This record gives sequence, structure tokens and C-alpha cells, in this order.
Amino acid sequence: MRLAIALCALLMAMPPDPLSAETGDAPPRSTIDPSTFKLTFADEFDTLEVGRRRYPGKRWTSGLPYNGDFGKAYFLPNPRRKAPFLIENGVLIIEAKRTWSGRWESGLLSSVDGTYKGFFQKFGYFEARIKMPSGAGTWPAFWLLGEGQGLDPFTAEIDIVEFYPGREKNFDTATHVWRAEESYEEKHHGDSFTFSVEKLSEKFNTYGALITPTDTIFYLNREEINRYPTFPEHHQPMFILLNLALENNADLDALPSPQRMYVDYVRVYDLPAAHLHDTEEPPAP
Repeated sequence: MRLAIALCALLMAMPPDPLSAETGDAPPRSTIDPSTFKLTFADEFDTLEVGRRRYPGKRWTSGLPYNGDFGKAYFLPNPRRKAPFLIENGVLIIEAKRTWSGRWESGLLSSVDGTYKGFFQKFGYFEARIKMPSGAGTWPAFWLLGEGQGLDPFTAEIDIVEFYPGREKNFDTATHVWRAEESYEEKHHGDSFTFSVEKLSEKFNTYGALITPTDTIFYLNREEINRYPTFPEHHQPMFILLNLALENNADLDALPSPQRMYVDYVRVYDLPAAHLHDTEEPPAP
């Protein structure tokens, strides 16, 4: 009850907007004002502090903190000068590019390194301001993974935004729990919602997720677009990932090179401790 009262004070009710037309009986739309929260992490990208996965101590790590990759572009584990990350006028650019050999290379940033040291946060508001690429087949994302990745018998994942230019429904938000099981039905449970939003490649927009013990609420330009119940597996610290991938079914011959994802900032806010009463721990192994 105290959590519900606190959240009502933080979230201002708004009438449904066009993005809610496909949500059916969704709760009333709301807006969020992160100035009421405590800022715990911020990168305005005036400079870039990024290191290799096996060399800790930097704000960001290039590539996934665990051994693995996804999509049709190779995430460079050792960033080179001006590849795949650039800083221009206080904006981070993640660039996907076709090399002379025909291979596509791109970048992924993680807020933890290969030893799982870095920035994590349990609950709170996670936000980034991004201008998306336009090439059909690109797959930019701003997402979170749980600190138990690689250690727990499950992986906790929250996709704040995945964007698919070229598709009719091009914007996806999701919460996932992945387990090491044989069948997909046993391996995965989660919630996701995909819908259409125009002009995300033409200008910057803010993408955010408010994670509480009871609800995970997603925002576009600080207006609610949908929400899901927070899984018990997500009651743990999460780390940040930003990447520009290529879809597995992308037509690489037709995709112009380079493709760019622009990130103005990444910010994370903590909710006051008095507003969070987490009585549920992640499931035991």
C-alpha cells in the first residue's frame, strides 16, 4: 500500500495517447519526472571511457561481459580509434560498418566488465536519449541484464527499447526470464509489446523504464507506453547495455554502410528507499 501511494505521487495520470491505441484495456497513461529521483549514474558523452572486456576499470566495456555475440554484425571487443565508437559534440555514435572483406563490424557497450564489476542498480528509473539508425535490418537496443548473468540458473533481461527500421511494427519493449531448459516453453517466460512509431530515425527521443518491486513501466519521451508486472527474477541489480546490432535475417547486400546510432546521454535514478519495500527475493537456484 505504501508503495502504491508513493508511486501515485510520482506518476501523473494522463489521457491515452495514440501509442496506446493497440493496448486494449491498458491502464491510464502517465508521465514521469525524474527530477524527483536521486541521480545515481550519468554519462553525457562529452568524452568516452571504454575498455576491453578483460581489462576492468573503465566506465564502459566494449562487448558483452560474457563470451557471446548475437546478430549479423561482429561486436568489436577491442575498440580502435574512431571505430566503432565516436564522440561528436557531446553525442556518442555507435557505428556499424562493412569492412573491405565484407564483414560487418559494430559496437556494444556494457556498464560492467568481464569480471562483472561496474555499475549495477536494483530498481529505479533508467533512461537514454537516442536517435535511431534508419537502415532496414539494423537492430539498435537499450537494455538491462541481471547481475546473476552467468551465475544464476536463469537470465533476467529487460529491453527498454529494441528498434527495427523497415518493419511495420518497429518498436519493442519486453521483460524476459531465460532458463537453461530444452524446450522454448520451459526455457522462457516474459512479456513483450511491439507497435509502430514514426520518425525515430529523424530526431532524438528519450526511452525509459521505471522498475519497482511490483511494476515495470516503459516510457517514450517520458510518457508511459506500457507496463508489466515485475518478475521475482528481476528483483536484483541490473546493468546497462547499448548496442547497434544487425538482425539475423538482414539483407546485408542491400544495407548501406555505415549505419549509426546516436546517444545523447544515459542516466539512472534511484527511488527513495522509503518508497521501495521489496519483500521478494530472486528465486533460489
